[in-house]
Amino acid sequence: MTTPPIRKGYADTPRGQIHFRRCRPDNASRALVVMHWSPGSGRMYEPFMPGFAARGYDVVAPDLPGMGRSDARDGDWAIADFADTIAAALTALDLSDICLVAGHMSAAVGTEMILRHPGLVAKVVLDGSPAWTEEERAAILKRIGLAKPSLQADGSHKTLPWDRAVFALTEWDNTFEVTDDNLLDVYLMAVDYLEMRFETPAGAIGRYKLTERLPELDLPVLALTADNEILRKQHDTVLSLVKGCAGHSFPGSHPLVAPARAKEYVDVIDTFFRA
Repeated sequence: MTTPPIRKGYADTPRGQIHFRRCRPDNASRALVVMHWSPGSGRMYEPFMPGFAARGYDVVAPDLPGMGRSDARDGDWAIADFADTIAAALTALDLSDICLVAGHMSAAVGTEMILRHPGLVAKVVLDGSPAWTEEERAAILKRIGLAKPSLQADGSHKTLPWDRAVFALTEWDNTFEVTDDNLLDVYLMAVDYLEMRFETPAGAIGRYKLTERLPELDLPVLALTADNEILRKQHDTVLSLVKGCAGHSFPGSHPLVAPARAKEYVDVIDTFFRA
């Protein structure tokens, strides 16, 4: 079977256009929506979309509002605003009975979308969840705010996108170091950072109490994590809060930051969705 190309498009919603990538085989039998980590864009799933498409999924990777090539946000959004807007985009694409993969901030957005739009999602993979205590939330929010640039005497304003890109990649994998092999990834992450327009979603995730919403989920859930992933500590919390939740931990780095392990990632998720 020929691997379908990854095509790009926009879905209209009441609060702006949502940019998406799509990889749809001729024999697609089910929709799979993959929602990126923040900061980032649907670009992070490009190495994995053909593998999912080969399993018969119509794979859609939207950019969250105000990220990637989606329209900017109009003011200070709550997680519910993100959830409703993504739900409107998926409905505009005529998607239903969705298999959803959502990690980090998107795990909160996906959880809220499931609860606010019953029936849209059939199964969900929470791929790293910010199920923080109040103390953990306060500590991490101090680190993830997106500094707006200003002229600095030491010239650090010139390297801000690079510095933030390396910071994000190190948050996602605590063993990350810049090498010749991953240099392009750093530059692409810097692009994702710049496309956020220096508007941070930290307020939305900071106000959202995921631990209070997870027990309300009433559908099959798989929680993922990795040894070197920043939300590894919260994995057991998710397992304890979501009834009947299955769990899986990847050894070492998370496959999303190690695309050579794409098949391993696709296998785990596909097995869950087919169960």
